[in-house]
Amino acid sequence: RYAAMVTMMDRQVGEVLAANTERYSQVTLFLPSELSMTLDVCGVPVGFAHGHVARGSGHPVQKIEKWWTGQVMGFQPVADARILVTGHYHHLLVVESTGRTHFQCPSMDGGSAWWTASTGQTSPAGMLSFVVGSGCGARGWDNLRVL
Repeated sequence: RYAAMVTMMDRQVGEVLAANTERYSQVTLFLPSELSMTLDVCGVPVGFAHGHVARGSGHPVQKIEKWWTGQVMGFQPVADARILVTGHYHHLLVVESTGRTHFQCPSMDGGSAWWTASTGQTSPAGMLSFVVGSGCGARGWDNLRVL
């Protein structure tokens, strides 16, 4: 069976799946009760969170790293993740450190006037895709693409 993990648009996706049961009978929607979670994906623990959980000032890399370190020290849901996938910052980031990888997903909205007005930054739209599994070598992931 396939599983769809959705953090912010969960209700809308659930409505689409429920309205099309014949087409999406193999999809299970998991609605997390926390602001972050970790799933075992083919032997690799992968954490998911929306980037807004990382507070404070600074570059998104430092904010997420500080937040993730706190999660590890507090034994929170993403503590054991080797890969962390986040959104929120509207641009692609891939950061590797201490045997872990952080993927910051690009925005799919084609541009955000709010983001540009707030930061001065723009980034091309895209959807992040990569393969995860214990057979993907030391990183636990491979075939990174932005579609």
